[in-house]
Amino acid sequence: MNLDDLTEDLSGLSREDAIAHTREIYESVYLDGKNANDLPCHDGEKVIFYRDRFEHAFFTGGSTWGPAGDKSRLCPDRASKIRWIATVITCGVDRSECWLIENDRHGRPPKRLYICRPKSYVIWLEPTKHERTWKFSSAFSMTPEKIRDRCRMGRKIWPETKKPRD
Repeated sequence: MNLDDLTEDLSGLSREDAIAHTREIYESVYLDGKNANDLPCHDGEKVIFYRDRFEHAFFTGGSTWGPAGDKSRLCPDRASKIRWIATVITCGVDRSECWLIENDRHGRPPKRLYICRPKSYVIWLEPTKHERTWKFSSAFSMTPEKIRDRCRMGRKIWPETKKPRD
């Protein structure tokens, strides 16, 4: 799958129209008209998308539409890639990976990190209380250096790393 074909063109939209357009996609693709909805991950585990994660995932500080530090602004880069999420978590993209990363909250299970290296794009899933179930947290571009740093704190679970035969 070519992720570029799934990229939303938000140019020419006002800030309000871009938010409305992105929210409409999130609600139709990931929520299916509900407050929460689940989709399968690459391994059959499920990820739950919640309505209240929209702002966390697609708003940030320092975007082109807001001053640095302002967390109330839609991030155009994140929003334009909203349709990438489902494709990456099902590993429908060449050179995508899934990692378990040490949780920065002491005593909590690891987080799941999906990576599409050719696009330097990541998707974070948080553990839930339910086995084999994750919560969508956020998705954004990350530099290759930061991706490498995060992966140092975890282990790759897909594709499996093959060990050489003796």
